[in-house]
Amino acid sequence: MRDVRRLVVSVSRARLGLYVFCSKSLFENCVELRPTFAQLLKKPPTLQLVPTERAPTLRRVDDPPAEGVLAVENLQQIGELVASNPIPLTLYP
Repeated sequence: MRDVRRLVVSVSRARLGLYVFCSKSLFENCVELRPTFAQLLKKPPTLQLVPTERAPTLRRVDDPPAEGVLAVENLQQIGELVASNPIPLTLYP
């Protein structure tokens, strides 16, 4: 990312969720991003998925998932998950 302001805008406008894939050590010492990263670092450092859950879910954001949370550690794991578990597209009117 050439302009850190783009990340700040992305975080401030995210409504349903935001996934940030980056090197934490590269960005956490950036003065411009300090307030933004303070918010992001309150969350788990890994992507938390419930593979059996489908959208739209009835679970509220502050409700814990019933079971089966999968912590995704890196992009390779995401690729393997997608390749092994293709999710069919559902078209909504």
